[in-house]
Amino acid sequence: MLKYAFGALRTLLFRTPLNVRLWVTMRCNYRCQTCGIPEVKPIPEMGLDEFDQVAANLSRLGVSQVVLTGGEAFLRSDIVEIIRLFADRHFIVRIQTNGGAHVTEDLLRRSYKAGLQDIGISLDTLDEEAYDKFCGTKDAVKNALRVLRLCLSKYPSRGVISANVVISKKNFYDLPAMMDFVQDLGACFVPCIMTGKFSELGKSEPDYFQSFGLPDLYQADPSRAEQIFAEIDTRVQKGYRILTTSRIWDDLRRYMRTGDCRWRCLAGEISFDITPDGAIAPCSDTLQAAYEQPVLNAKSSDFIERFKGSGYREKCRSYQNECQGCLYGCYRDPFYLVTDLRIPFEVFLKSIRFKKFLH
Repeated sequence: MLKYAFGALRTLLFRTPLNVRLWVTMRCNYRCQTCGIPEVKPIPEMGLDEFDQVAANLSRLGVSQVVLTGGEAFLRSDIVEIIRLFADRHFIVRIQTNGGAHVTEDLLRRSYKAGLQDIGISLDTLDEEAYDKFCGTKDAVKNALRVLRLCLSKYPSRGVISANVVISKKNFYDLPAMMDFVQDLGACFVPCIMTGKFSELGKSEPDYFQSFGLPDLYQADPSRAEQIFAEIDTRVQKGYRILTTSRIWDDLRRYMRTGDCRWRCLAGEISFDITPDGAIAPCSDTLQAAYEQPVLNAKSSDFIERFKGSGYREKCRSYQNECQGCLYGCYRDPFYLVTDLRIPFEVFLKSIRFKKFLH
């Protein structure tokens, strides 16, 4: 986490991208109700030589962290080799996983040996029956907790080990209890706030939550919501390992009062996504469009020049101007790091406080 703080400082000073989400596959063994990845048209996946070129280009660009995601990243048979390619170039390598039965102790051991530093395991509720129904699978809670406990017991000082919690009105009122559980477990708590479903990863469907009994957060009861925020604030002040900036909670408060999640987005500039075939997408909501109408590719020999060129910047601006807003922390947090001087200080203090997770 300290290394991430220094990366944020470099982004603040030189406007280099802080992090990149690399979608290594769109394949997934879960069918989560808030995710539209199963609806996405198949996207070809890069091989190891192509990933090596991507790693070289991102290193030249000055990126600090690479987040391997999907789909389910651990479904790739060569995921350990992919981790090694990026770790060897001194990136902070993070992987996001559903923590299913396929994530074995041996796979984790090989991943950490290859250079994995941070891992996030999805865990939206502790209600086993509800989570199985939500994910379209069996034993989702048991498997997620198994992976969390394995990482915490065997690799406690390697990097961040987090429970990634997608927040909806369905679990919003349970957040303080979830935070207590994750804190007692010894892991970090990472909130993931969605205001709609990924539908073909290019269109957001605000009404999707209602169709599955997951009404949007702005419909929550204001007085109850403020009580929950007060309980969250108490846990933040107590030093709970909650890995998001204070601004995100302020943004969620505003959204729940007004339904407005617009902001001055810099997606595509200080943070961006890469499709499984290497196409650059300013954010995750533009993945399908980036694949079908690519502007530039991370494995191209002229990637650096084109990334810094006017054509790509104009494309980013057009996406930013058309966007209706989001609450994705993976875009807002880097933005606040370079636009709000309080936030780098906040991140640095958390790095010191959470000494167990320094790397």
